[in-house]
Amino acid sequence: MKQLAFTVSHHQREIRGVLYAPEKEKFPVAVFCHALNADFLRFSRTAEQFVSGGVGALLFPFAGGSVYDKSGFPSEKMTLFTEKEDLDAVLFALLREPYAEQIFLFGASQGAMVAALSAEERPETIAGMILLYPGFCIAEHWNARFPEEESIPDVLDLWGLKLGREYFLSLRGISTFERVGDFPNPVWIFQGAEDKLVPLSCAEEAAKRYQNARLTVYPGEGHGFSSEGNRKTAACALRFIQDLLKQG
Repeated sequence: MKQLAFTVSHHQREIRGVLYAPEKEKFPVAVFCHALNADFLRFSRTAEQFVSGGVGALLFPFAGGSVYDKSGFPSEKMTLFTEKEDLDAVLFALLREPYAEQIFLFGASQGAMVAALSAEERPETIAGMILLYPGFCIAEHWNARFPEEESIPDVLDLWGLKLGREYFLSLRGISTFERVGDFPNPVWIFQGAEDKLVPLSCAEEAAKRYQNARLTVYPGEGHGFSSEGNRKTAACALRFIQDLLKQG
């Protein structure tokens, strides 16, 4: 296995990620989209497992998307849509790499929502998606919390991450399933039955909307899986990708 630096500059910000690569010239690549305020290297073990199965893994940080980010982009300027810009730039760069064959998206929580938004625009590029406790309720949640623009704070501290007013303003008037759900390629959704942040009903609705989706619900798991939950998910996700590759 090789670990290679993967750097992308766009919109006056720089994304510095790492590619976990099998020892071969060409290979499929799964692009990992981390949750809000999560370390992008959290899924490094999953990435290593993917590589052992012949699948590359690209891990990168969303600019301003966590306290671990070192891009210098202020978290107060980060929104769901600046993160989509980051992912779009990463995908554009990856598509120009000679080693990249099929591309898959692997997203968690807000990162899953970002992945879903991007995939809607490029079904010819993204072969499939793995979504963990996808944050498809983000817009509805924050719009309900701040029903009037006047009630939106200039800065809100969430889990130690400072979110700016623009984060919440950018979600105004958005209905999630008017933006996602039309992606035609295979999708596998993993959800914890005890998730207190993303209702199970949201994952169930997503599974209905996508024409080629399956939903796995883990009893006892919450928002962010246990080590055992992550291990099972990684094994399922790798098999999912390998099966799709066999189908051609």
